[in-house]
Amino acid sequence: MTVTRRDHYGVLLSYAAGDAPLKPMTDLDRGLAEQDPDFDSMIIEKAREIEARRNGGDPHADMRSAISKDLAAGADAIDDARAPDMVVHARVPRAGGNLAGAGNVGKTTLVLNEYVHITGGGKLYGDDVIQKGVCILVTAEDGAAYPRYLLKRVLEDGVRCGRLPETVAQNAKTAVKIVSWSRSKYGPIAIADRDGNVFRAPGFDVMIELFGPLQPSAVTLDPLVLFSPGERFGNDSDAFVASMLHEAALELGCFFQVLDHVSQSVARTGIVDQHAARGGTAKTDNARLARQLVRFKPDSELSGGRPLNISDEEIASGRILQLHWTKFNYAPLPPFAWLRRTGYWIEHLKSASIEQQEETARRENELRDAEDESAVIEKLQKLNGARLSKKALEDSGVIRPDGVRLARGRLRGALERLISANKITLAQRPKDEIRGADKHYLQVHAPL
Repeated sequence: MTVTRRDHYGVLLSYAAGDAPLKPMTDLDRGLAEQDPDFDSMIIEKAREIEARRNGGDPHADMRSAISKDLAAGADAIDDARAPDMVVHARVPRAGGNLAGAGNVGKTTLVLNEYVHITGGGKLYGDDVIQKGVCILVTAEDGAAYPRYLLKRVLEDGVRCGRLPETVAQNAKTAVKIVSWSRSKYGPIAIADRDGNVFRAPGFDVMIELFGPLQPSAVTLDPLVLFSPGERFGNDSDAFVASMLHEAALELGCFFQVLDHVSQSVARTGIVDQHAARGGTAKTDNARLARQLVRFKPDSELSGGRPLNISDEEIASGRILQLHWTKFNYAPLPPFAWLRRTGYWIEHLKSASIEQQEETARRENELRDAEDESAVIEKLQKLNGARLSKKALEDSGVIRPDGVRLARGRLRGALERLISANKITLAQRPKDEIRGADKHYLQVHAPL
């Protein structure tokens, strides 16, 4: 198979897959060119010359052919059109994507958990895995050893907590591939010249060439900043890389994503949206899927459908996460996923239904009301014969067992309920105790 790509100078290279690239320009040529003030124009001219020779004199032959084919398409092309393929139904497409999150939130661990489900089949986030198969993580941070250790812990903790069958865990050990990428040795997957023009790097072609025979279901590059030309190139670079990843996803027939960090302000304020990823907006504008992983906080506005089986302790320890779909070109945005981390295993939690949420709120209100009423009764029983009117009780206040002073409105509500239930009565004061309109006092009729 012959592969044709541009090198980082924009020069077209033609080579047989698996062989070393044939360089159209010698190192001496390049060295001289870089010293020439017309360097860029020389390179472009050289590239066109090589391309023209390869295509029998027309430097745009491939482009003409592809566009002409699209222009000639008729009604059959519309009739035969179909929706984009999915790796996970309504959740993960065969496309380029971006997963953003603050540092140390668990992005790599989450990806490894997702890979265990995709390699094993079944369901992921409650939806069917359609394309079961090999998954590849390419890491440029710690080498292959540490992610392999993470995967080992994911599998051990999943089996230990009874959520992962032994057979699926064993399969993941060979079906999840972890590849080390050294930026200092292999460079980025795209390179920008001094004018900011971005080109696909030969290293990315080697990557795609080696991944192709595995027919992967998912590929992840971790993290984007160590694979891209650099954040100084902004949206030009981000758009090019996002487009390049999507093309690779279509070529390999898989989900191809990058892991990305969020900006400092997003990390501090907890913003969740399509453009939370650090840097230019084009990285998600040109991705087909954008997701964001966050830790759930008790004061978060995004608490809808909170599962009933999570505790305040788990929230405080940072074990409860949310995975948000902030952009999805090929399907309606699915609801975010509630996640619980047990060691390295990440469990998808079922969101509470509206009815369950309403029932939980009702029970919490009933419990709070009962505690309020108990605090009122307890205070009246400790008065040692003193007779308080409703106003006097409101003025003196009631302290709950948790040390919180009852608000006047809640105190009045508790009194009304207690009087209605005949647990407190308004007793007539003796004549010698009546002062103005204060003719009644609160008397505990029956203890709770």
